[in-house]
Amino acid sequence: MNTIMICGDCGERILTKTIVRSCSHYGNVMTINGGSVNCLSGHPDFLIISMNAVCDIDCEGILVFGEALCQVPETV
Repeated sequence: MNTIMICGDCGERILTKTIVRSCSHYGNVMTINGGSVNCLSGHPDFLIISMNAVCDIDCEGILVFGEALCQVPETV
């Protein structure tokens, strides 16, 4: 199974939706988002984990940073 971890995709979760839609063209997708787990159908080929912040990750996979983690507040 291919694992994709998305960190900091706040707001409308556009990044997560785009990755789920893209992966679903190549196999079954299971998503973990907050407290809910969804499996679209059958044995998953892709596991997509959506997190609001970076946490201790102990697995192999692709780590994607959303825009919310890239913004640095401006100092006055």
